[in-house]
Amino acid sequence: MQGSPSVIAALNTLYMQLLTWKEASHRQENRFQAMGWNGLKEKWDSATHEAHDLIGGVLDRIEELGGEPQSTMGQVTIANDPQAAFQLGLTTLNALATSYRSALDAAAGDKDVGTEDVLYGQACKVERRIIKFEKQLRKLAALQSPLYLASRG
Repeated sequence: MQGSPSVIAALNTLYMQLLTWKEASHRQENRFQAMGWNGLKEKWDSATHEAHDLIGGVLDRIEELGGEPQSTMGQVTIANDPQAAFQLGLTTLNALATSYRSALDAAAGDKDVGTEDVLYGQACKVERRIIKFEKQLRKLAALQSPLYLASRG
């Protein structure tokens, strides 16, 4: 099956952002583990596994459409401070959500229902992750003690 070049391009943009998100979440997970903050490590571990699953679906769809996956990552930035880490993560997730919307728009414009089916559920997962990260940021702001949250998860 040969897919639309615009859909494949949108999927590749999404794929590259997912690769960046996975690497960033994995490195943040490792940073908090090294700092002994296992509660935070677990939150980032969950994000890493979710990113891995999302990547697989997008990669498969690019290849099903006859595209060549672009495996370039963007800049990865992590932080020692929990609040800064979640803010960085939220920034990346919001960009990812925008890419999902663009890819869904491209698929809808080309009447590519198969791509829409793949992406819709994934976009919902990203939106739920955004809500989780916003909740963590509110907790951090309310507690005014990042170390407490780090120890509690």
